[in-house]
Amino acid sequence: MNTITLCILVALGMFLCLPQCYIGPGIGGGVFAIIIGFILSIFLALFAIIWYPLRRLFKKKKPQVTKPKQEELNKDTTESI
Repeated sequence: MNTITLCILVALGMFLCLPQCYIGPGIGGGVFAIIIGFILSIFLALFAIIWYPLRRLFKKKKPQVTKPKQEELNKDTTESI
């Protein structure tokens, strides 16, 4: 039990050390822009996946106008003569 506890404490200790580095405004701004762009692209994808099917569902269908057949047009012209 002591070796398992020691291994866990050593592993956690490796991740708990604070980085001693400086991130300049250029790198920080770039990282910030990447994070914001990634989050916005996820929201845009979800919006597109949800919005377009809903828009098609609620879109009013126009009544279809059928064109008269050529035979019907010929009947009308021969009857009027």
